[in-house]
Amino acid sequence: IIVDYFCGQVWNSLVDADEADRDDHTLSAEERKVENLFSLFDVDGNDALNAKELQNAIKARLGSQLASGVIAQLMISMLDPSRDKQVSRSELLQGLARILHVDH
Repeated sequence: IIVDYFCGQVWNSLVDADEADRDDHTLSAEERKVENLFSLFDVDGNDALNAKELQNAIKARLGSQLASGVIAQLMISMLDPSRDKQVSRSELLQGLARILHVDH
C-alpha cells in the first residue's frame, strides 16, 4: 500500500511538474498533460514507456534522488495490466486517471 501510494505521488508530481495551476484536474487538461509527457518521455518513439525512459524522466523533472531504477520499475508495474514491462499511451492515460481520481 505504501509503495503504491508513493509511486502514485511520483506520477502525480511528474504530471504536475510544470503546471502553474495544480488544481485543474479536468479530464481534458489531464489528458493533454499526459499526452505531452508521453511524447517527451518516449525517447525511442515506440509508443511505450519502459523503466529506463521513466527513470530518465524522473531524474530530469524531479531530481536524481527519486530517479531509482527500482522506483521506475514499480511505477511501470502499477500501470501495466498487460505485464509487458512497459506502459502504452492508453495504459498511461487509464492508469493516471485512476491515480489522479479523474473519471475516465
